[in-house]
Amino acid sequence: MSAHTAILAQADIFEIGSTEAQAHILANGCFEATRLARTLMYLVECAQSVVLWYGDDWHNLPLVEEATECLEHVKYQVLQPSCEVYLRFEKK
Repeated sequence: MSAHTAILAQADIFEIGSTEAQAHILANGCFEATRLARTLMYLVECAQSVVLWYGDDWHNLPLVEEATECLEHVKYQVLQPSCEVYLRFEKK
């Protein structure tokens, strides 16, 4: 990974942000209005790479190359019961 890679792994902001985002969406809120979505939008704008995982499951992460696809992927995974997000974003 390069010096321009942003990594969020087991960080309090992500764990709190993902469950906060899940609760917000389940209460009919907009994902894009969550702190998690705003943070990710900033990261995919600024970073060449963003990697999201939980625990030791960082091998073979799904690759996403478009910012909108990244946000949709995160939103989908946040809505799952486990609320865990796994992906690797690489800007084209």
